[in-house]
Amino acid sequence: MNAILELPEVKDETNTEKINAFWNNLVSITYADYPDVRKLKARIKAMGYGSPDIEDPRYQFKESFNVEIILDASGSMAANVNGKSKMEIAKETVTEFVSGLPENAKVGLRVYGHKGTGSDSDKELSCNSTEMVYNISNYEEENFNQALNEFSPAGWTPIALALQEAKGDLQEYPAENNTNIIFLLSDGVGTCGQNPVDVANTLPDSEINPIVNIIGFNVNQEGAAQLKEVAEASAGSYSFASDQSELQSELERAEQLADQWRAWKDDAKVDVNYQHSELRGDVTWLKNDFRSSLRSQNYIMEDILGVLLENNHISEEVHQILDQKRSDWYDMMDDLIEQLQADLYDMADRYAEALKEEIDKRNQEQ
Repeated sequence: MNAILELPEVKDETNTEKINAFWNNLVSITYADYPDVRKLKARIKAMGYGSPDIEDPRYQFKESFNVEIILDASGSMAANVNGKSKMEIAKETVTEFVSGLPENAKVGLRVYGHKGTGSDSDKELSCNSTEMVYNISNYEEENFNQALNEFSPAGWTPIALALQEAKGDLQEYPAENNTNIIFLLSDGVGTCGQNPVDVANTLPDSEINPIVNIIGFNVNQEGAAQLKEVAEASAGSYSFASDQSELQSELERAEQLADQWRAWKDDAKVDVNYQHSELRGDVTWLKNDFRSSLRSQNYIMEDILGVLLENNHISEEVHQILDQKRSDWYDMMDDLIEQLQADLYDMADRYAEALKEEIDKRNQEQ
């Protein structure tokens, strides 16, 4: 109540500038927790993978699908998040992800910073430590689990070296016939002197031309800034994951690409229809969440304006002006939510139809 009454008094209905400033302040202090539409958009866009409408050749269907995971094994990965070490979470999540890839997809696992310690005396050893612990091949559970058990959090963070070596790992899989995906997971900034952005700049339009996904896992502001630069330089994407659930969600985006590829390879239009239906359902849920947040903010605004009028903080005339602004704002936001739903439905419909056409086309060519 006291915070509300600290808003500047407005009693002159002719002072448009002051009323508008008051209104903007009211919108700001009542801002609701609206859902993040970006992740759903990314999932819908992933359905367009393989569509001839996509100009980026990385997202067009190829005969082979390869994923290389580059995992940070520096000492900071020993830190706990919700009772588990970051490394333990990363290993569990990566295992779940690769076990769900299509049977004929290939996966590789490279680690870095897994030798030495974080001490200055071990810096040279640690900064030269990156290793392919699971060579790019089909997923075999026993061998992959054995590879995961070969390392623990240890030393420094040679991101640039690991990224450079990953480029070499995929060299025998040219982009002409291969969809190559690199996942780099790190919980911090590179600490070995080399700039990973320089390496990232060499990836776009290279022979392997990979789709690069950078995940900052419980990373600080400095680390996030560098990882974003790496993603931008590689024409890839950056995302932040604070815990195991968010990390799983980020890896699910690549799993969706793999599912699209599997459907194309298997002529599985049923899978596409299922994913399409699921996405339309998620769009509806998103709209309902938006509307719930909008109504909550609107009710709070009404209450605040009533309190301000009751306490003679605003005049009756100013209250009428602000209440009309609130009503107009609500209608505008409601219309935007409806338009958002329609746009997302349309995007999902177009990508699903394009994918089914590609499946039909491939079926006819066989």
